[in-house]
Amino acid sequence: MDEQDVLVKRVEPVWALTKRVYVDGIGELAGIVEVARKEVGSQLVSPPLALLLERDEEKGIRVELAMPANRSARRRGYTLQEIPSDHVLSAVHVGPYRGDEEGKNLIDTVRAVWGFIGEHQLLAGDNPSRYVFLEGPEVHGEDTKLYRTEIQVSYHLPVWQASLETGVRRAAGDDAAAAVMAGQQEIEGSYDADSIRHWVLGAVRRLDETPMGEPSRDGVLQDCAHHYPQMQLQRLREAYDEIGNLRSFIDRLREDKALFPGTIWLDESGERPLVYIQRSVPPWNREAYDATDDPVEKRYHSCFCVMVREAIRTGEPVSPSFCNCSGGWFVQMWEAVLDRRLPVEVVESVLRGDDRCLFAVPIPPELLC
Repeated sequence: MDEQDVLVKRVEPVWALTKRVYVDGIGELAGIVEVARKEVGSQLVSPPLALLLERDEEKGIRVELAMPANRSARRRGYTLQEIPSDHVLSAVHVGPYRGDEEGKNLIDTVRAVWGFIGEHQLLAGDNPSRYVFLEGPEVHGEDTKLYRTEIQVSYHLPVWQASLETGVRRAAGDDAAAAVMAGQQEIEGSYDADSIRHWVLGAVRRLDETPMGEPSRDGVLQDCAHHYPQMQLQRLREAYDEIGNLRSFIDRLREDKALFPGTIWLDESGERPLVYIQRSVPPWNREAYDATDDPVEKRYHSCFCVMVREAIRTGEPVSPSFCNCSGGWFVQMWEAVLDRRLPVEVVESVLRGDDRCLFAVPIPPELLC
């Protein structure tokens, strides 16, 4: 897939009649969409969407069908809701959904898009991937080679930039935000990983130079983190409510890797109680991590952030502040569980030259009573 085949764009919010279904594979989506198209009928105002939510080991892929409609639309079996806006990496598949020779089906184009994302070290986002059924049998009948389906993969870099700018403006004012974000237009829509990395690292260095208290600076970057999956946050909160005791809850997290895949423990030996969290590694290339004895390569394959992990290989300096962004993942976790925002401190990180990523969460003693 070439660069001209993939676009960076923002999709606008849309009201839609929605219904959740399960499928075994992407190829099944088209048939389900066609049934929904007939059910919704004239209330459909633009091409249908399918949003891939998550995979259930028993039921398959959970999908939200979204049939764009007016806000007054109603249909039994469907829920009217607003599908939010998103920044996406977009590509259009022209051809059949499935059943053709290898390389010409929808799933082949999907794999090519993800291959493009990996090759260019782009930061996929947290929101569901979307499939927009632009033109199918309702337009072209059985002439499948003319079918057009847009693939939209959520893209986190524009979200990261917007969060950074908002946080700096709130903590230090408009002039400081303009200084930190200087040059961002140069990487707008860019697929050059080196340019993106240099700008991101430069922005964090400029943030370091911006007068503000350390909690404010850490908090700005923590707010740039990926969004913790809402379903997982709900499971964590339900487990905490069921247990009703923070110590026992931490024990549960340590034992239940399905609920919490990292390593976690409570340390009460110091002046303040600390929960330590070590991220599980590596998330993206276990085979490469296990295959090398080179400590630099191991750290490279352990880093979660595609925006900057190449700096481990090149030796390019990385601000110690940067990994507060990863700390924001755990800020969201504890806020959902305890209904309060707790500070998260970066103790070790592979970007700083350590062999692991380790975070500490100071726990108010009254929560352990």
